[in-house]
Amino acid sequence: MSKLKHYYLPITWMTVVILMCLLPKGHSNSYSWLKLIPHLDKYVHISMYLIMGFLFKLANFRDTEGQTQNTVIILLVCTILGLVIEILQPYVGRTCDYYDVISNSIGLVFGIIMYSVFKSNMFMFKLIRVFRL
Repeated sequence: MSKLKHYYLPITWMTVVILMCLLPKGHSNSYSWLKLIPHLDKYVHISMYLIMGFLFKLANFRDTEGQTQNTVIILLVCTILGLVIEILQPYVGRTCDYYDVISNSIGLVFGIIMYSVFKSNMFMFKLIRVFRL
């Protein structure tokens, strides 16, 4: 149970991502200016999964054994999650786009790389202290 408490932040973020991706798309034109930015949704997917990958690696910070195995598990589980979300989206009035799965995977890899960059920095210790991980 004590190990699970380290995962409250990434699981919370994962829940937010699932809800955001499975909510029916609004029919409002008030955000039509967002269409001026090409492929904005791909950048959003990259950002969401970058944060998810970073948070899951951060939750594994104290687990010094099996870091490579943990990274592979994070990549597999989060990629499968993105694929399942894309498969379910047509059932909630959204479109299925497999390029989103690729964007998700790119974001995961960037998040894990970002974790590796920050790991050797004091920033990581401050972040862990703030979130009590």
